Amino acid sequence: MSDHKEVEVKFLDIDEITLKAKLLELGAEDLGERILYERIFYDPEKKWFQKNKFVRIRGDGVHTKLSYKHFHDEGKDTSAIHDVTEVELEINDINKATAFLELIGLKCARYQEKKRHSFRYKDGEVDFDTWPTVPTFIEIEAQSEAIVKSIAKDLGLSWDDVYLHSAGSVIAGEYGIPFNDFTYFTFEKQE
Repeated sequence: MSDHKEVEVKFLDIDEITLKAKLLELGAEDLGERILYERIFYDPEKKWFQKNKFVRIRGDGVHTKLSYKHFHDEGKDTSAIHDVTEVELEINDINKATAFLELIGLKCARYQEKKRHSFRYKDGEVDFDTWPTVPTFIEIEAQSEAIVKSIAKDLGLSWDDVYLHSAGSVIAGEYGIPFNDFTYFTFEKQE
């Protein structure tokens, strides 16, 4: 299962324009910007929600992926990077995948979308995520803590400012938006 481990951190309150310019100056590959459309699924009792795990269908108009994601021990230790288990596979039909998940007992809890601008740098990925009503923040993801820290250092980001939790924690905890109670968290609809 170690093939499916990743390390990810976030930095809030960033200067997006300066950081994007810095990435290009460092030779990062600009992977482009796109809107990601997501459907989030939990077990019927929402026990997975309490354990920080979910199944997601994500599409960008070109590719659609089915993912299982689990943030291990999120919220228990706020001083350490948490491993994340993520297994994803390419699918070709979002509606059939939704029907499949519902037939095996999972429930679609939320439709959400975000704008993402991605860069590949140093065996990692740097994503600028813009969610509805939330300022853009940066996520750095790689296979090891050393790579994540190296990327952050190259970008001039202080490790004292690192945010070690999921996007949901950013939205709900930092910006007070109860998006986990929403069925829709899109640029046109938040309810």
